[in-house]
Amino acid sequence: DYKKRGFDTLLDEFAGWEGNRITKDILNLPYFELTGVVLHEGWHKTTGLRDLVDNFSLDECIASVIENVGAIEYSKIYRKQDVEKAKTFHKETKVWVDYIMKYHTLLKESYRHPNWKIHKKKLLEEASKEKTKLIKTMYTTGVKRNFAKKDKINNAYFYYYHTYCKYYHEVDCLVKQLGLEESIRFLKRYKSADKCLKGLYEMLDA
Repeated sequence: DYKKRGFDTLLDEFAGWEGNRITKDILNLPYFELTGVVLHEGWHKTTGLRDLVDNFSLDECIASVIENVGAIEYSKIYRKQDVEKAKTFHKETKVWVDYIMKYHTLLKESYRHPNWKIHKKKLLEEASKEKTKLIKTMYTTGVKRNFAKKDKINNAYFYYYHTYCKYYHEVDCLVKQLGLEESIRFLKRYKSADKCLKGLYEMLDA
């Protein structure tokens, strides 16, 4: 019925798996963010690696870069008024990634410290203060939402979000080198996440 009315496709879910229905909150996102969501979940649904090898981190990071860079490219063609907002979203995502990776690494290292409990407590206090400061500098709502979630700032927090950030910069670097479309073609060549990751690093080394 919708195709007869001229639509290319019908989206009734916003995640790459079943059971995550589109809500009014999703539809009320800024246009460039909504574009990003469709591209992100489109990777999971059509070409993601989740069903081949259990490497959630790689799959999510590829999807997130496609989301952010894709929103910029889409805006350049169809909504020039959103280009700078989409670029800011991408830039602020990288700030969030750096924050998560920084404290994930420091907390892992803290267990080697003689007084690790005290050292870890100080690190978490520092992380909480930094998070509060960063929220105030955020412009785009999507990244701000990640920071503003009321998750308890503890080791589990950084371990969990680390899985969404681990390979973000590597994939982003690949896209800078090859462009978005060519990067997607390159990543789709691999039949397993392990081989994809190896190929990614070999390309970056080259």
